[in-house]
Parts: sequence; C-alpha cells; structure tokens
Amino acid sequence: MITISTIRDLKTVMADKESLFSFVLTISCFSYLNGARTDCIGGFHCPTGSRACLSYEQTCDGLNHCENAADEDTAYCGTQVCPSTMFACSNTTWRQCIDMQYRCDEEVDCLDGSDEWSTTCGCGVSSFTCHNGKCLSNELYCNSIDDCGDGTDELMCGSKNSDKGDLDFDPQKMNGTLQDGEILCSCSPASKCDQRDSCQTKHGCFKAFKLEHGYKQVTLGCNAAQFHQLAMCNTEYKSYTAVACCNNYTRCNSDLNPQPVPQTVVPALPSVRSESLKLILAVCVPVMALFLLLWALWLACRYYHKWRAGSGLTKDQCLLRDGELRSEAMGDGSLRELIDESCTSGSGSGLPVLVQQTVARQVQLLECIGKGHYGDVWKGKYHGEIVAVKVFMTHDEASWRRETEIYNTCLLRHDNILGFYASDITSRNSCSQMWLIMHYHPDGSLYDHLQYNALDHEAMLRLLHSACAGLVHLHTEILGNKGKPAIAHRDIKSKNILVKRDGTSCIADLGLAVLHKCENNSLNLGANNKVGTKRYMAPELLDETLNPKVFESFKCVDIYAFSLVMWEAARRCYSQGMVEEYKVPFWDVVPSNPSFEDMRKVVVVEHQRPILPNRWASDSILAPLSRVIRECWNQKPKARLTVLRLKKTLRKLWEDAQDEKFIDKSSLRDKINSDQIIEKIVEV
Repeated sequence: MITISTIRDLKTVMADKESLFSFVLTISCFSYLNGARTDCIGGFHCPTGSRACLSYEQTCDGLNHCENAADEDTAYCGTQVCPSTMFACSNTTWRQCIDMQYRCDEEVDCLDGSDEWSTTCGCGVSSFTCHNGKCLSNELYCNSIDDCGDGTDELMCGSKNSDKGDLDFDPQKMNGTLQDGEILCSCSPASKCDQRDSCQTKHGCFKAFKLEHGYKQVTLGCNAAQFHQLAMCNTEYKSYTAVACCNNYTRCNSDLNPQPVPQTVVPALPSVRSESLKLILAVCVPVMALFLLLWALWLACRYYHKWRAGSGLTKDQCLLRDGELRSEAMGDGSLRELIDESCTSGSGSGLPVLVQQTVARQVQLLECIGKGHYGDVWKGKYHGEIVAVKVFMTHDEASWRRETEIYNTCLLRHDNILGFYASDITSRNSCSQMWLIMHYHPDGSLYDHLQYNALDHEAMLRLLHSACAGLVHLHTEILGNKGKPAIAHRDIKSKNILVKRDGTSCIADLGLAVLHKCENNSLNLGANNKVGTKRYMAPELLDETLNPKVFESFKCVDIYAFSLVMWEAARRCYSQGMVEEYKVPFWDVVPSNPSFEDMRKVVVVEHQRPILPNRWASDSILAPLSRVIRECWNQKPKARLTVLRLKKTLRKLWEDAQDEKFIDKSSLRDKINSDQIIEKIVEV
C-alpha cells in the first residue's frame, strides 16, 4: 500500500497514474472493511480509530486529525466538492480546496498553480484584472499610477482614448494576436470565457442583465456569429431582462449599462364568474321589475272592476228591494241597457270582457230550439229577458273562438247583423260547454219562415233588402283609429238569415268569416279549417280556381250565395195569384246532402242553375228581380253585381212594391165605397 505523509508528496503519486488508481481502490476497500462510518453528512469520516467526522476545512489541511492520518493521505481529497466560499484547484485529479484569502497571494497553493493565474480570483465585473492576477477597483484604474506593476492598468486607458494616458495599448501583448476585424471583449463569468476574462470576436460584444429570484445576474461576452448578434441585440426582452451590444473599441461592453424595459402593469382581467354574474343580473333584474309592474297593474285592474261590479250589484239589489225592477218602457231589458251603458262609442263588440266571463252563471236555459253539426241553440233567460244561447261542444272550439273574435270586432253593430251579448265557457253535467249569447228572434231563420209563410212582393223585398243591407255593412271597411275591417261571410244561406218581428232580417253565424284591412292588405282567415255549405258554393270554389289572396274573390262568393237566397224567397212570393212550394236550391238535381263532386258536376260542368218559372216574366216585380238573380249567379265572378249595386236595386224594387201595394189598397177602398153606394141606391 502507498502512503502519503503530506500534500506536497502527492506530486510523485500524480506522476504514476496507475499507482494512484491502485491507491484509491486500496483506500476504498480499506475504509469499507474497517467499518467506516456512513452517517457523516457533508463531512469526512476517519476510516479507523475514532471514526470521527471531519469538516471540509480539516480535510487535506496538512494536519493529522485522524489517528492514521487518513484525512491527509486519503483519496477522498480528490473527490470532495468545495463549499461556495472555497476555491477549487483546477487539477481534475487533486480537488484541493483553499480559502479565498490564499488566492492571488503570489504563492502557489495548487499543484498546477491555478490559484495564481485563474480568472476566478474574485475580480468582479466592474473591477479591472491585471495581467499578473491582481484585481483593481474602479478608483485605482486609470489613476495615472502603475498599480499592476507592469503598467497594464494605465496602458488599457490608452485603448479608450483616455486623457489620463498617452500610450497606446497593444492587445497582442496581453492576449496574443488579434486577427483582422476582431475586437477584444470583456468576458464574465470566467467559465464561459476563452482567455481568462476576455474573448475575441468579429461580431461585437454584449452585456446582459437578468433579474431572477431577486438577484441581479450580469453576463459579458462575445457574439459568436452574425446570427447570434442579431438575436442578442435586436430582440425586445421582458422587463426583467436587458441586453446591450457594442463594436467600437476594446472591452467596450464593460462600459455598457443595459436598461430593462419598464414593466407594463396589465390590469387584471375580470373573472368569468363575475362577468357571468353581471350578465345574469343585467337580464334578470329588468325582467323581474317588468313582471312586478305588470302584476301590480293586474291587481289594480282586478280591484277596480270588482269594485265596479260590487257597486252595480248593490244598485240592482236596492231596485229589487224597492220593487222597482224594470218597467216595460225601458225597451229590450237589462242586457240592452248594459250594452248601451258600456259601449258608448258604438263599437258593437258586445259586453265588456270581464262581464262576458261571468254572464253564463246568470243565464237560465229554457228549451232547445235548434240543432246543428256545431252544437245546439237554446232559448234562455237572463234577469227576465229572453236570449238565444248557441252552445258549442268541445270538438268545435275553433268555431266558437273564431265567431267570438269576429263579434268582438269594433263597429260591427248593425240592425241587420245578429246582436251579440257575450261569450263564456261553463260546465254543465261535468262537461265543458262554450256559449255565445245572442239576440233572440222567435220567428227563426228565413229557411223556417219560408216553409210556413207565403209572401207578397213588399214583404219579400223587405226581407231581401234588409239582409243585403247587413251584407253591405260586413263588406264595407270603416277607416279610422278604431275602424272596422272588411268582412266576407263565406257561408250565406237561408238558415243563417234570421227573421225579425218587424219583417226585416239579420245575418247570423260569422264563424267562417274572413277579415281584410286595406292599409296593409292583410287577410285574416282564422284557424278554423271548415268550408261553407256545399249547396251554396260558387263555381270558383267548386273548380278550385278562387284566389285566396284576393279579398274581392270572397265577396263574389257571398254574392253568388245570396242570389240563391233571393231565388228561395221569390218562389214563396205570390204571382198571378199563385205561389210555389218551398224548395232548396238544386233540389231536383242533387240529393238532400250533396257531395262536393255532385255540386261540381251540376254547377261547373253542366252550368245548371235553379229554374225560374215562366210566369215571373209577366210580373212587374219578379221579372226585374229575375234579371238581378241571373246577374248575381253568373259563372264569372267579375261579372256579378257588387253588393252595393244589389242593395240599391232591391231598394228600388221595394219602393215599387210599396207603391203597388198602396195602389191596390186604394182600388179596393174605391170598390168598397162604390158597392156601398149601389147598395144604398137599391134600398131607396
């Protein structure tokens, strides 16, 4: 085994690398076999003896701290890692650590002398390093005094054109030979430098500043290539990094002072959660406020109408207690009075909506007076007044809603349109029913009236003229702020025309009506998909050539159907002392319940119309009426008379019939007077 007594004797061992390798293996095996301690943290342990743990300062310090001097001759000295305050010799085999105070002291403490010439002698970036290893502060540099001993501190001033020195610095004397175009740059830290504290380059020098974890790090060096220069010098760095470059004189980067870019304070972005909350509040708060406002208005209106209803009920109860219910002079009764009081503008839309929704509970149904595919018609009583109640079943709700909508149209009220009181939904025998409460006319429909009554010219034309007047009011649009739209009936027939007690008539059943407004040319056909009565359908409906987008087409359909009603009435009128029995149109060519194809074949294909008796040609009233009827059921819709022209013609015929009746009465009166005179003469 090789033993080494002192540090200086290690030179002989280094000369023999094979002996050193055997020495390391022997010591390692020796330490292991003798049970060396393994619990020393950061310290050296003696392989024998007390097995004490020594600090780095006590290891390889020339003093024997271990009994066998293992601390001075062991191979551990060649593998230790020096603390940050210790200097490590550059020899890779002998890792000797010396204190800072022994560096650059002109004594060779490292076997290779690296302590005296190494660039890590401790000179800072701002200090000047003498060629002989001394470090000068900024105050001693270029002070016209040779502090380095070789004049290098003052010679360097000449390279910077300093006024303190007049000698030119020759970089070849300091750092070897510079090639053409090269410049000498300061370099730090030394581990990245080619020659101690400097480097040579053709691409300029740089000085970098970096702030990391609160510590300032400064790096000086040479740009290795043109690309490196562009990347280092032309890049904008973050606020904690700055780089400055130069290429104008030797070690110019030592005087650079790179300034980091001021950090821009970026305002913190609001969180997604806070933005979502603001959006929800911005939407929900106005909606809730609007809802609360509407709810408050609804409560106020409800309270107001309840107060009015209560005051009206109190008034009625007082009248009942005083025995002053209603006198006959008041006319049609309570419903008529209520309409006159509530609809002072003459809108013709029936009772107020809130009254309509409660009137069914005060109506008593008396008897059923008619049945149809939609439901039944009942005779009822409301506070002693007779009314007609049209009861719709639940499967025909669309017709009820459409008829209610039409009857609530503003300015619909007319003497020749069936009067409307109210609509309501009620329950009878656990079954929901929809009611329309209308005026009651005991004579029934024109269909019923013609079956049991024959008419003279004046009575017939009174019925037809009044019905035509109602149709004129429907077809006419009234303009204004609350005007009335034009309305086409679409189901004119004798069953939908009611006879009033004064001999006039009115139009009923507006469930299939269509509304039209000229201001925007809009048609409202409603949601009811039913069609009119097939027997009264016009040719354009049967051959499906009607244009549903033109309102005039529906008006022409009404004129055709009304011509058949005029034919029905004319058959029941006396002519030359004779009258025909009542028949429906086309009674002789189609069955009682004709199909769509039956009517199309007769009306469209064969161009048939109801027969006009020959004797009408010699009648002063029925002859012109026959010509009017033929014009109204013309095959071409545009060739038919307009409803206004028809009304004027019927008015003229009605006046002629009245004159004829007056003449007949005068002749009869004269005949009676003559007979009385003859009787008196005979008696004398």
